[in-house]
Amino acid sequence: MAWTTPRTWADGEIPTAALMNTHIRDNLNAVSTHTHSGAAGDGSAALSGVDTITLADQGSTPSAPGSSKLVLFSESGILKQRVGAAGAATVISVTGHGHTIEEKYQADSQDSLNEGTSSTYGSLSAATATNRSAYTTAEVSITRTPGAANRALVLTASWFCILSYATTGGVSGTLYIRIMAGASQKVETSAAKSYDSLVSGGHGELISTYWVEEDAAVAEVVWTMQDKVTGIAGDEASVHYAPSLQLVEVGSD
Repeated sequence: MAWTTPRTWADGEIPTAALMNTHIRDNLNAVSTHTHSGAAGDGSAALSGVDTITLADQGSTPSAPGSSKLVLFSESGILKQRVGAAGAATVISVTGHGHTIEEKYQADSQDSLNEGTSSTYGSLSAATATNRSAYTTAEVSITRTPGAANRALVLTASWFCILSYATTGGVSGTLYIRIMAGASQKVETSAAKSYDSLVSGGHGELISTYWVEEDAAVAEVVWTMQDKVTGIAGDEASVHYAPSLQLVEVGSD
């Protein structure tokens, strides 16, 4: 039933059945079946000037609202929504909602962490600097399959280096660190270092980086921390190092 703009009546005019049916009966019928389309007499789907909405608790999940529709409701004090013709109810309230945090840590070896020197790659002298000018295949790695969908993986990688030299000439070079997911580089950080010294010795450096993998796929991925050093120069310069990689999985229940 279509809405008709109400008639403006004049003094002395006698209403007829047709006029009464059009402007009274039909308009009331139109209002009773309106769909909030925004058309005249139909109301708008938008709410303006609304500060709060009070929802009566349903006690149970209501029926699916239908295609391209959403129903918002409170069930047992928890705010939920249900979408579409057959969508399940999902929680959108923080009430009764928890998070699970899982952590895994790995380094190349305990000896490396204690001594600050990698037992796998050893040290690099200036004479063989090109041997570490390219990234290692896998300095240290963690293999991880997220426990559920829509979780985030937070990875932090660090590399503690000692730039050392035998005499008074000093040492310089650029340190690099990166995080890889399989063969894909996620992030890379570098730092150029240069030191002069009047005595032989060394300087310790910590270079670190991080990566957040949002909505990680539920699939096994080998995460690796890799490092390299370029441009080594100095009097018998060498680099000693101890790499580490940490992974934290964060997600909702």
